[in-house]
Amino acid sequence: MKNKSTNVHRGMFCGTACTLIASLWCQTLPALAADTAPPPKAAAIEPTLQRIRTSGVLNIGFRPGAVPFSYYRVVPDKPDNDDPIGYGVDVCQKIAQNIQRDLKLPKLKVQYVPVTPKERFDAIKQGKIDIECANTSNTRERREKIGVAFTIPYYITGAKVLVRSDLKVANLNDLTGRTVAIVKNTTATTMMQKQDSFRNLKLNYVEVENRKQATEFLETRKADAFVQDDIVLYNIRVSAANPASYEVIGDFLSIEPISIMLRAQDPEFKRMIDQQMVGMIQAGELQKLYKKWFENPIPPKGGNLNVPMSLLMRDMMRYPTDKIDTYPPD
Repeated sequence: MKNKSTNVHRGMFCGTACTLIASLWCQTLPALAADTAPPPKAAAIEPTLQRIRTSGVLNIGFRPGAVPFSYYRVVPDKPDNDDPIGYGVDVCQKIAQNIQRDLKLPKLKVQYVPVTPKERFDAIKQGKIDIECANTSNTRERREKIGVAFTIPYYITGAKVLVRSDLKVANLNDLTGRTVAIVKNTTATTMMQKQDSFRNLKLNYVEVENRKQATEFLETRKADAFVQDDIVLYNIRVSAANPASYEVIGDFLSIEPISIMLRAQDPEFKRMIDQQMVGMIQAGELQKLYKKWFENPIPPKGGNLNVPMSLLMRDMMRYPTDKIDTYPPD
């Protein structure tokens, strides 16, 4: 890519995914800049780059157990080794190296801070962490109502369907009359119910609390399918005693870009992170990290998620932007 600017990329994406993207994403992609609607004001906090220059520390938030984005590696001979690993962690380690280089710091200490889904937004807004490198979706609601910012996505997830291989189900229409496990009040469930109504699938639904219970329902044949974000489904498949007994089928029912989260009222820091993300994409570094974590064996058991980069992700890398919204819109 010759154009290294993070400026506006207007118009619909080109390439093989053009039609799908046009129907799911915003048709106009604005500049890498502040959101048009100002987020809620937060208490005055020292600018991130200024604090990093003074302290020599970068605080990285992560979500334990968010495989393959951020999680703990269990090392039997090193029980005190509690640094996280993962795709998001690797991306943020590269960003930390670039921050040290750009600020001309002799040394930069990276401090990892575990956060829960409930804690993550306040941790960012209150300056407890500088960036969060996990599996948080970049949505309009979070930017405008919660008051956080996001950089360019490093993964694009969306709802799909997991089925038992012995059912010989290839697409949604093949699920007609079958039982689907759902998690209440999720985008995946809403989109599945819309497809059910539109296609007249006459599905039966059974609610589950989490993916563990969903797996149990599939194994005991209380459910024929489970609808959830694709990366969750691929994790279930690779973790199964017999991965070949499950298949992830169909096109995306929703689109959710996963991005590094940072504080909204810090334009200088965001500009630096945006530029670094574009640089990683143009240098092919992000693509290499993607293959490492999604197309090769990963710790701790050496399972391979086997998730090739999607057309949506490849087109996003052609036109990097932080202005991407979930589908359906908030």
